Amino acid sequence: MRVAIISILITASLSACALPGNPSSISEPWQLSLEVSGGFAGIHRQLTLTNTGELAATDHITGANGAVQLSAAELGEVAGLVSQIQVPAASSGDLPPCNDCFEYKLGVSLKGDQFEVVANDISLEDSPFAPLVRKLNDLLHKSLSGDV
Repeated sequence: MRVAIISILITASLSACALPGNPSSISEPWQLSLEVSGGFAGIHRQLTLTNTGELAATDHITGANGAVQLSAAELGEVAGLVSQIQVPAASSGDLPPCNDCFEYKLGVSLKGDQFEVVANDISLEDSPFAPLVRKLNDLLHKSLSGDV
């Protein structure tokens, strides 16, 4: 019962929040996915996150799974990054060569648009999606280790 009340209070407080420059960003449904693969050790991990703060993570190599509800602070940080997303122009899809780099596939469903951004460690450095990918990757690691 206490968990349900706390969840309702968090949801109510988040829906009343307004982010600078995009006052409706919290109330609009969105969904993110991040798939991280490659690297020297050959990882394959995936995360999905919704605007309600429901996060699910999977390590496809080890079989580890994690499902958590993000705190209001964590969700607010991600929502702030989501509010800055601009639908990217079509790209060539070619990534710079990078041996043993990680590859990141960011899937975004926002305001009726759905798109995917693919980057590796080199191309991510100059990407406007870098802060969001880094935050999601951090949440992915934490959720699989039980630190969220």
